[in-house]
Amino acid sequence: MGPSDVLIVPGARSARAAALVCAVLVLGNGCGRHGPAAQNATSDTGLDDGSLTVAEGSPLRGKLKLETVEMRQVRSRLLTPASVEADPARMARIVPPLAGQVKQLFVRQGELVTKGQPLIVRSPLSGQVLSLATSPGEFRNDVTTPLLVVADLSSLWITASVPERDVQRVHVGDEALARVAAFPNQEFKGRILFIENVLETDTRSVKVRIQFDNTEGRLKPGMFATVSFLGAATPAIVLPTTALQVGETTYVWVERSPWTFVRRPVQLASENSESAVVTDGLKPGERVVVQNGALLQ
Repeated sequence: MGPSDVLIVPGARSARAAALVCAVLVLGNGCGRHGPAAQNATSDTGLDDGSLTVAEGSPLRGKLKLETVEMRQVRSRLLTPASVEADPARMARIVPPLAGQVKQLFVRQGELVTKGQPLIVRSPLSGQVLSLATSPGEFRNDVTTPLLVVADLSSLWITASVPERDVQRVHVGDEALARVAAFPNQEFKGRILFIENVLETDTRSVKVRIQFDNTEGRLKPGMFATVSFLGAATPAIVLPTTALQVGETTYVWVERSPWTFVRRPVQLASENSESAVVTDGLKPGERVVVQNGALLQ
């Protein structure tokens, strides 16, 4: 202890008084500008409640990007497997008018025909010969078995299998988008025509049929497809996926006060490579770290 640190205590003072003075000296020295607290004045600190404060002057402030939470209009999307089918209302199964022998055929399978064109009988509609189940010289006794099937393919159905748990998300008239492997970069637009009332017990799904325009002839009956059902637009919180952090739960860093952040678990309704729809955990007006949040670990 140097000369300036010496405190002269009169003999009449007790040892207890001397101890108190020493305690005062220790506290006084701890409040100096060069103590440990002053040395860490620009360091990022974690608080007892789990929040983290980024100190003024910390390089981390220049790396974090924050955005204010807002409500946006979003549409839910449900993906299901499907297949392309001819519209039964645009299809004719042609049977012989009476038992007898097939003398001549005027068309081949796959050929385009017009309404009234001779086949064994005349075609009742314009379209394409989808199947041909007879040949010249064949004798037919059964007048209920079709000889040919002709279909107008300018409008087609795509039948989707919607899981039982998601049936309440689709409605007649809703918009639907379809993709097929033959044209992976093209989306075909249609609307739900009807929803079957019968549940298929083996797949626990319901058949949903969507009508699509096919005037370009790209869709073919029998193709496999993937259908996206688009729900009505509703307000929801949408965040960039870069804001999401994954630990025991999915969470984001919320700014509780200027440059003080706290982890907030969030519930997601959907997520893609760019954005996520949040159903619980955030409120409009809150500020969230949307870039480099991992640096706050």
